[in-house]
Amino acid sequence: MDSFVFTRHSSDCKFKRDRFCNRCNCPKWVEGRFNHERFRKSASTRVWGEAEQFREKLEEALSRGLPQTVFTRTRSRHPP
Repeated sequence: MDSFVFTRHSSDCKFKRDRFCNRCNCPKWVEGRFNHERFRKSASTRVWGEAEQFREKLEEALSRGLPQTVFTRTRSRHPP
């Protein structure tokens, strides 16, 4: 599974053009693919290191069989 942490910046954040910026206090999220489906899940933190820990635990849980319904699925950019 490939996943990564990214930042969902507020409209007034000076780093809003860089979704991989870890220097601001905007919410951190995890995005990735599992079983050929994209997902996006809030890490419920504004701290990059905590979001990375959440990502690792999420990947471990998925490898053990956590149901996919836990995730907020993203809309596909390309129709099937």
